[in-house]
Amino acid sequence: MNQMRYEIEYHLALPETIEDIDLDRIEDLQFEYIFRTGSKTMDITTPGRILGDLLSNQSLK
Repeated sequence: MNQMRYEIEYHLALPETIEDIDLDRIEDLQFEYIFRTGSKTMDITTPGRILGDLLSNQSLK
């Protein structure tokens, strides 16, 4: 989590003005971060997978 926070803050600090912040790029960088989701070593996921699961569950309703 610290690396993710650092990277977001880094990309927010680069532009000279708020309007120059490229939020799409920051989102793209974070979209494939790997998160550990359980106690086992290989219980991992990404925000992309979480979003895909949510969207597929939503379409089933």
